[in-house]
Amino acid sequence: MRAGAGPGALRSVALVSFAESAILPIPVDAVTLPVMLADRRRAWRVAWVATAASVLGGAVGYGLGLLLYETLVTWLIELYGWQESFAAVRRDFHDNGALIVAVGAVTPIPYKLIAIASGVEQLDFALFLAISLVGRGGRFLAFAALAWHFGDRLRRLLDRHAALAGWLALLLLVGGFVAVEWLL
Repeated sequence: MRAGAGPGALRSVALVSFAESAILPIPVDAVTLPVMLADRRRAWRVAWVATAASVLGGAVGYGLGLLLYETLVTWLIELYGWQESFAAVRRDFHDNGALIVAVGAVTPIPYKLIAIASGVEQLDFALFLAISLVGRGGRFLAFAALAWHFGDRLRRLLDRHAALAGWLALLLLVGGFVAVEWLL
């Protein structure tokens, strides 16, 4: 929380948001929410920075899927053990690509998986960007609204229960991977 009020906080939000949407399994909410709570006056700016970086990261993930599927993407899928999940996502993209992107944009499902699959399946890029902007923006703006309206109470709650908050963040991350396995 102290680091969230520091001068490099927005850069960290941008970097983590970008990496989470492109290739790395980093829980972006574990960074954005504490930065928002550290100085709730910056919550809206943090949400917009996270949105822009996340959509840009998603565009990179899309490009990876489109251009590097046979090399880098297959390596990443094997590295994370997503072979079956990714095959299921690819099958579902033919009928429900836009819906899958929308659900992935607002849930703990690993967004990089959705972005890469969008590129592999060549979902219309403008549609992908529009859905990503609305979905990711909605998600981060919802967190900003929570931080703005309940900031002091949430901050005190997190200060008292930091370990529990960490476990919940980990649970959300694992839940996203489980959701990919079961739902897709």
